[in-house]
Amino acid sequence: MYLVDVGVILAFDFRAGSKPLSRPRILMKFSDLGIGNPDGICVDSQGSIWAALWGGGIARIHPVQREITHLIQLPTKTVASCAFVGNHFDRLAVTTATYPCETPANPADGRTYILDVGASGIPPYRYSATAR
Repeated sequence: MYLVDVGVILAFDFRAGSKPLSRPRILMKFSDLGIGNPDGICVDSQGSIWAALWGGGIARIHPVQREITHLIQLPTKTVASCAFVGNHFDRLAVTTATYPCETPANPADGRTYILDVGASGIPPYRYSATAR
């Protein structure tokens, strides 16, 4: 399981129906890369992580090699989140913000982009708070 914290993506061991998350570790630190900081993330069917980079674009990350394999630029820097959508989860929806105000400074801010990225996602896992 992955979690975004300030400037990093953390990885945890997780098994559905088992004990809580364990073995937290930093998967990737972004502060020295100069491409933005991760905000929303999702995982594709190959296990790669797709990260919306606030101040950047979209990065595809190989979690084992801990490297960025693709970097997609968008016409805005306010990239907030991403998720695979569609009947086959084969398109990446990317949301952006109008931060810091309601009126966008850039006409590309505050939009949702639908991208064909050559990858597909997986159906969402419904976590049960009662799983032990």
